[in-house]
Amino acid sequence: MPRAALLALLVLASTPALAQAPVVASPQRDWQLTLGGSVGFVPKYQGSSNYEVRALPYVDANYKDVVFVRGLAAGANLVNVKGPRPGDGLRMGPILRYGFGRDESDDTALRGLGDIDDAIEAGGFIAYSAGPLLADLTLVKDVAGGHDGVLADAGIAWRATISPRLRGSVRASTTWANDTYMSNVFGISPAQSARSGMRVHDAGAGIKDVGLALNLSYGLTENWSVSGRVAYSRLLGDAADSPIVADRGAKNQVGTFLTVAYGF
Repeated sequence: MPRAALLALLVLASTPALAQAPVVASPQRDWQLTLGGSVGFVPKYQGSSNYEVRALPYVDANYKDVVFVRGLAAGANLVNVKGPRPGDGLRMGPILRYGFGRDESDDTALRGLGDIDDAIEAGGFIAYSAGPLLADLTLVKDVAGGHDGVLADAGIAWRATISPRLRGSVRASTTWANDTYMSNVFGISPAQSARSGMRVHDAGAGIKDVGLALNLSYGLTENWSVSGRVAYSRLLGDAADSPIVADRGAKNQVGTFLTVAYGF
């Protein structure tokens, strides 16, 4: 499975400040739930130059604007300060994310590197919105023995209602990773070098990537919606210099998703 690449895209999609619900006209209720399915075209691993099609479920649930589940993330708005306009304000709280690992069988470029187990990332987030602009920061630590690292995701988005049924957003983002994450995901140890034939690579903490994502969502009916997403990221620093990227992959990563969903 292309699990490392899916992790990067799904984390971006499930960031609590950014997640864009499908366009549905429904009254305010304690529970709001949207279910559906997505088809994506993504890299086989984070840094791969090979792509494949994958199908994924889509979940977006919210209870009283406090507890939420979005994609592979769940959290709570423990601080929820409303602004002068609907949608404006400051939100803060804990977040729990599921992160896919990586198998060396995902791509021939990974042979000899061993597997990286799935991760459970625990941490917190803060998001501030004002009119069409939204800024967010998420900090998480793997607590399940997957990549074992720390990630900080930051982004700023511009959102627009194009028509009563069509909405869109553009988000610029960047991700910082600590030494442990970078070493486990992008580093090549002497033992891995001997097994794989790749050069030894010591990957340290730093900015891992920058990215840009475009989302469009159209309400087909009161409940049904279709949305599309194109996400681009460029690996930087020690991530970009890793042999699995520089020698056998690509710094530029693109992912696309088409989602059909039903809102209750």
